[in-house]
Amino acid sequence: HYYLQTNPHPPASASKLVDRSDGSVYGQQHKKFHQSFVEVTNRYKLQELYLVAANGLNVVYSSHKTPVFATSLQQGACADTELASVVKKVLKAPKAGWQVSAPAPFRGYVEQQVLFLAAPVFNSLAGSEQPIGALVLQLPVTALTALINQQQQWPQIGLGETGDSYLVSANQRLLTSLRAELADAADFAKQYPTLKAKANHYGLAGQLTLDSAEVKAALGGQS
Repeated sequence: HYYLQTNPHPPASASKLVDRSDGSVYGQQHKKFHQSFVEVTNRYKLQELYLVAANGLNVVYSSHKTPVFATSLQQGACADTELASVVKKVLKAPKAGWQVSAPAPFRGYVEQQVLFLAAPVFNSLAGSEQPIGALVLQLPVTALTALINQQQQWPQIGLGETGDSYLVSANQRLLTSLRAELADAADFAKQYPTLKAKANHYGLAGQLTLDSAEVKAALGGQS
């Protein structure tokens, strides 16, 4: 309630609230760690950093106070998402360490394509091997697009004037953006109206199935 409904900052800047000065244990811990968590998200271009309690799978902390905060991944609106799935995997097999989700549209972030990286959290004073929760990082798939095309510098990575590189999921779904779409969105829409019709607000990533021989060969382990 304090960090959402009565937050004095607009939703896009909700992370600016550091101290509610309410004297609670939660408030004191939030004041102590919040700015460091926000700095981590900014430095590594993450969208969110969550802390999820093992008991009830409640999202007890969110760096940017998005709608996922203070909900349950066990029975809330995000219970059937990749976020809930990766948290359950981490809590079930904590010795496996970091787990990475499959990229997928996330309703907790307006259906943007994201992936989650999760790790178990332990209480060193409890002397138990069971995690008390999970730390989760939310990364936009657009960050992968920027990585594989070197910030749209295609010629510098040997792709010349027309070559492209993109990621495709095991079910042949396009995960990252296409060069033609990024280079000139208006021209792309004009040349490929059928493809443009498949795009959502974020583009074709996650919306297009690539049913080509080349993609099938690559997924089959052939170069």
